[in-house]
Amino acid sequence: MKRIAIVLLIIILLVAIGFGIYFMFFNEKPPIEIPEPPVVDSGEELDPAEKINIETALTETQTQRRFVNVKMPTFTNLSDYSFQEIINKEIADSINPYVNEIAVVADESLPSTVKYKYEVSFERFNNENYISLVVLQNYATGGMRSNTWKDTYTIDVLNNRKITLADICDFEDYKEVIVEEVNRQADENNISLIAGNGLSDIPDTQRFYIKDEKLYIYFEPASIAPYLDGEMHFKMPFDYEDGKFILD
Repeated sequence: MKRIAIVLLIIILLVAIGFGIYFMFFNEKPPIEIPEPPVVDSGEELDPAEKINIETALTETQTQRRFVNVKMPTFTNLSDYSFQEIINKEIADSINPYVNEIAVVADESLPSTVKYKYEVSFERFNNENYISLVVLQNYATGGMRSNTWKDTYTIDVLNNRKITLADICDFEDYKEVIVEEVNRQADENNISLIAGNGLSDIPDTQRFYIKDEKLYIYFEPASIAPYLDGEMHFKMPFDYEDGKFILD
């Protein structure tokens, strides 16, 4: 009987081993297939300006006497690296001196209830081949000098250059036309420009930006009107065609 039991045990073990080998080598599970993510095709080609990446360089400081919150735009993928470095430096040079200055005037070792503030933010407007950046600066140094203003940059991303009004106004007397329109809008809104004498000229470096294919002329507070009237944005009634503004 013992011999029969041993034989049966051996048979059972051999059968178990056989089933194990079968399931290991001859009954493999099919591989798990991970579906590819669907390809989203908007059907629309992006304009050159929309393909340009602008990152935010952040500087933050908050102490007993300082509050600094600077969001500075930085181009990262313009096709001309040298121009990219130039325009990024121009933007940085308009901001960093105030960051450094406020660190000096806000002496943490001196007792004071005054808090010095410097804040920077920006807006971006894409217009076919152009990117307009409007950089808002708000600087308050304890009453010694408090001001709010905007710096504007309009970049032709195809030709890697910063453009002026002369580049985008397709008529020779653009300054006279713009001055006339600014004075007209000011009169319409009862705004006294240049102590009531009206605007007579604008510089070659006049600040402007393009938004939704419309040209806006910008003046910071107190530059052409009383400070209490604040900053001024004048929307020009020009048509936009093939990257140029034309008279209707």
